[in-house]
Amino acid sequence: MVQLACMTLPYLQHPIDRAFEAIARAGYKHVVFGYYHEGKLIPDEEDPASWEVLKAKAESFGLRIPMLLSHEHFGVNQPWERGIRQMEIAMALGVKEINVLGTYSYYKFPDRPKPLKELEQENIQFIEKFKAVAEEAEKRELVLSVKPHTGNSATARILKMTLDAIGSSHIKACYDPGNVDAYEGADVMDGFDEIARLSSSFVAKDHRGGKLVNDFPVPGEGDMPFLEMFKLLGKYNFDGPIVVEKLDSGGPLELAETDRRIAQGRANLERLIREAGMELE
Repeated sequence: MVQLACMTLPYLQHPIDRAFEAIARAGYKHVVFGYYHEGKLIPDEEDPASWEVLKAKAESFGLRIPMLLSHEHFGVNQPWERGIRQMEIAMALGVKEINVLGTYSYYKFPDRPKPLKELEQENIQFIEKFKAVAEEAEKRELVLSVKPHTGNSATARILKMTLDAIGSSHIKACYDPGNVDAYEGADVMDGFDEIARLSSSFVAKDHRGGKLVNDFPVPGEGDMPFLEMFKLLGKYNFDGPIVVEKLDSGGPLELAETDRRIAQGRANLERLIREAGMELE
């Protein structure tokens, strides 16, 4: 069964308690986090005592945690110990999936791209590191999912090549069509059939306007073909989280408008998931 979840990303300027409250009030049963709230990274990797407290706090709002975001911890230049600590955090939270990023194509997006040779070297380093990361994940019965974000995860086909090179059932895909469209201007369905087989999660980030356009509407109200994608995920018995992440156009939203948009996103996605023939938890 699919878990429809909401990230706490829309509430970065607010306490995480406020994010939990709004997400639960909007009708979600699952929450995903791993961002800075009011300037402080949550979970705090230096404070093990806080991890169980954080889990209990989410549960007090009736929320379960299907995935932990660890976007800055597993990079090729990050200490090995940071990644291991994220696995410890995931286990303390009762989480089975850690979401990570691959290599990044830019010194500064979008006008300072990295040279091809540097990207190729970083990809080699990433693959070798993640072969070792996969062994540690297997010991802990965890899955790490790689989310499109330029570099060696830029499109479905590129992401599949990266996963194939790592060659572990503990390193999966977390497809994000909004990123593929906004960063690459690529056809988000190109290669999706293959990546759907390898997906443990899916980020329902909608987008419109094409490459480099900063317009991420409420999921189900943009250009992304979610129904077609959900049908393909269902074909391969997908049973992971489908996650709301971003639903703005770059500018700040009033808090009440953020609340409205995450609730509307839940309603839109519930309808599409059911139309695709998948069951919701």
